[in-house]
Amino acid sequence: MNLVFKLVVLFFSLFIKQILANDYHNLGCSTFTIKQNDDYILEVVGVDGKMLEKKANYRKTMDSRVTYQISSGEHTLTLLQYPKSYYQLKQSHFAPRASAKGREVVKEKFIHLNVLANYHFQLEMIEKSEMTGIHINSFEKSTCKVSDEITVIGGGNRLIIDNEPLPKLLEQQLTQIQKQLYQFHQQSRTNEANLIPINIDQYFGSILDHEYTQNNHIKVLSVLPFSIASSMGFKSGDLITQLGGETINPDKASSRELFETYIGNVKFDNTLKFDIIRGGKKMKIEGIKQVGIIPASFYHFNQTTTNQLRLVNNKMMDPQTTFSYQRQIIALYDYYKAKNLAADQIKLYRDKLISKDLGIQGKALKGQGLLIHTVTRMSPMEKIGLQSGDIIVNATNKNILTDNITALISQARHWQEGQIITLLVNREDKLIELTGQFEATEIPAFTLTIDLKSHEYLSELRKKLTTLQNGFYGPIYRNTYQSQFSSPFSSIKSRAASNAADNPKYK
Repeated sequence: MNLVFKLVVLFFSLFIKQILANDYHNLGCSTFTIKQNDDYILEVVGVDGKMLEKKANYRKTMDSRVTYQISSGEHTLTLLQYPKSYYQLKQSHFAPRASAKGREVVKEKFIHLNVLANYHFQLEMIEKSEMTGIHINSFEKSTCKVSDEITVIGGGNRLIIDNEPLPKLLEQQLTQIQKQLYQFHQQSRTNEANLIPINIDQYFGSILDHEYTQNNHIKVLSVLPFSIASSMGFKSGDLITQLGGETINPDKASSRELFETYIGNVKFDNTLKFDIIRGGKKMKIEGIKQVGIIPASFYHFNQTTTNQLRLVNNKMMDPQTTFSYQRQIIALYDYYKAKNLAADQIKLYRDKLISKDLGIQGKALKGQGLLIHTVTRMSPMEKIGLQSGDIIVNATNKNILTDNITALISQARHWQEGQIITLLVNREDKLIELTGQFEATEIPAFTLTIDLKSHEYLSELRKKLTTLQNGFYGPIYRNTYQSQFSSPFSSIKSRAASNAADNPKYK
């Protein structure tokens, strides 16, 4: 009886494996390995937002003998990078020993792969350095084969390409992000592509007036769309009088600190409670503290073809670019989810455009001019010779003092390609003239891919985190991800985010 049962199980396992193999061959697939070095070990633990359930063989991982099979198309891989000394102390079931050192330097890394069918390639760290990226060090033509020795990951993603114009406001915002991302890459001198993995949205979504001190109230200046504050019904001008039923005490901390502490102490799926005054009337606002997410996404410039095997490492962006980008991705995600598309990913393509953006940031000095804080690399103003720290006294018209950035931008809209521009600049207390031709910036074609299944993956991840105790990857994943889930929601923490929120599109 036992023999018959085993034969039946064996038959069905082979049958299912053959079905999966056929599916992969229909989709097209490739294989890859990871070449480990003497200092660090890389291990694939997730693909396209989903954790891998099957553990890799401990010895084979160390010896670079694990082969992964992945379908053709675009995929985001999550890897853990271990110091080799720490990894060697781990037992074969991946539970770290109490004496193991180095857990605090286990790093999570993300890479985006454009996989072509019928290749075998090898991934490797670019350098033996903790912060280095990952690259494809070799590849060759190869046919996918079914084998017990191969770990199958990353099924085919249903992709929809949408080249139709978006609603007017969304289209304007997408154009602005296209410009802002290109400026970021020009400034940071990085490859013009990036992937942004699924993440927790840590913004509660309210901009507070930190100068308002009347009657121990907290004043809301504005509320961001697609945020917890917006879904709860907060409005600009609301005065918060109580947090969770407790009167605000400014002697304990600042209004921001009290606000953030209260929101941070309320657990997920529990109720947030506020007493407010709106238009002279007392009201109560309540809502569930939900996990907000920023969907996974990938973008690149000036690459209209997908007929190449390509790898992109995740790059950190500056706070203001990050904030603006995240708001745009959330808005696009909600727009496409409302359409109930039968797709896992949506891809948008936009042609190159000509931008007259000056590429400067600064502040007005009343009666003196415009103090320049930053000048974007390769921008029109840098080409003329403007530098950080310069004070623009006037531009083109010597009779008009330039101490208003809005007026300067308005004036620049009328400048023509090749027009001679003269700036009178105060540089280190000396007046100098900068003269040059105005050259508008050409922003390359732009492709953006958004993962429409991010909510499903995050929900799955949360369930595993709350129930996983001693699983294959439990200790590492709790250490890696728990900080994301326990990070207090906050009002806008960074000055950059607050400045971005002053943009009328966030009002």
